[in-house]
Amino acid sequence: EKMAATLQRIVASSGNPYSEEVVEEIIDRFRPQDLLSPAATNYLAHAWVAYVLATLAYERGDEAATWYHLCQARFHEGRAEADYNARREAALLKAAGGAGGRKTALKRSPLMRECFKLLADKRVKGWVSRESAYAGIASDLQYFAGEDGETYSPGELEEIVVGWIEGREDFAAIYEAGKN
Repeated sequence: EKMAATLQRIVASSGNPYSEEVVEEIIDRFRPQDLLSPAATNYLAHAWVAYVLATLAYERGDEAATWYHLCQARFHEGRAEADYNARREAALLKAAGGAGGRKTALKRSPLMRECFKLLADKRVKGWVSRESAYAGIASDLQYFAGEDGETYSPGELEEIVVGWIEGREDFAAIYEAGKN
């Protein structure tokens, strides 16, 4: 209850609830104990802001704003969850056993294998971020996933690929080769 009151005070007293200062203060005060990546922590802070704004709108009787902010909160919460799941999957693959486990995972996952192949084939100098590396292969990988019977939203697929690039040595090496 005390945490909720503090969170509401931080958001309500700000002229711009989504400002860097508000998000940073929320992250500093309520940091999940190293369970999430910095990106997921940021998404979670945005979700908290949106939940507080929804509560304030509800208290004002503004139903439309309440629903809007609830939708925003769920969106950011979903992004945090996707990031967490991608990192958890990468950690599980890594824990499965050193280089042999990684090679086995690459052999067993058609989507992972295709992603690796596409990153290697489309590798060009100029990737400025993991997201830009994903953007270069997104349409081909989405098509492959559909042909393979897997359905992912573009955001889900991006989270998975970025997680592979961040969590696997083989993917990281391909990414680094294509960076500026």
